[in-house]
Amino acid sequence: MKNLIFTTLFIFCCLQANGQDYLQLANECFEKGDYECAKRNYTFFQTFDGKDISAQISKTDECLRTLNLADDYFKDAEWEKARERYKIVLEKNPNDPYVKKQIDLCEGLLKSKNYTLLKQAQEVTPSSNSKKKKKFQYGLKLGLNVSRIAGTYDIFDGYSTWYYSNYSNKTGIHGGVFGEFRFKKFSIQPELLYSRQGAKEKFLDYFTIPIMAKYYFVEGLSIDLGPQIDIKNYNQLPNDIDFSFNFGSSYQISRFPLGFYCRYSYGFIILRSSNKNRVFQVGAFYKF
Repeated sequence: MKNLIFTTLFIFCCLQANGQDYLQLANECFEKGDYECAKRNYTFFQTFDGKDISAQISKTDECLRTLNLADDYFKDAEWEKARERYKIVLEKNPNDPYVKKQIDLCEGLLKSKNYTLLKQAQEVTPSSNSKKKKKFQYGLKLGLNVSRIAGTYDIFDGYSTWYYSNYSNKTGIHGGVFGEFRFKKFSIQPELLYSRQGAKEKFLDYFTIPIMAKYYFVEGLSIDLGPQIDIKNYNQLPNDIDFSFNFGSSYQISRFPLGFYCRYSYGFIILRSSNKNRVFQVGAFYKF
């Protein structure tokens, strides 16, 4: 019993120490103007320590949103609007070095039409908080399939008889490569995947080509929709090509190339009789 008490106290002390480390790191990030880092570590501290610092988290989040808006105005040469937003951030964090520099630059641009200053404004490097997104990225993805073939029918392929049912799910894998072309909140993502799916005791092996349209309604989190062509890698059924429509969602961890997704694929091509592919996918991706 004593060992259990000592172990519990030890774990509690470790969590308290970690919580204080998160708070210190969050305050340091806030002072430097790295609001994403500050928000993340304030959240960790609140989780470990249990203290309610939602007001500080909200303040940090407001600074981040206002700073991103100010940088957008600055890049569009709307320096008066940019200056006003930078000043709002400076009121909440008087020590932000990037904001101070941007305010001075905005005031200089508003007072002068000097070509050199205009050139400096065009070439200025954005802050780490408003880092410009890459227009093209590529990566790898790997995940799990839970598939079935809609309808119920006995199929004889020349070797054996398969029995398909709406209630006979099959678990398989999928994986491959993708590229993403980003246009602000929208992107197009073509993919080339190997997918093992089917129903009950029979696997169907496909090479799939999804072309997904993605809409980022918040940073990192998107809704994904798009068509898909499925090509069987050998003759397993009368139809060698299937056409599907996909819908799902994906999330990329902030400031990290790893993300996760889920997707449902609805097949339209009749495999035989009334049977069609249905596949639910979950997995992870890594962007380079």
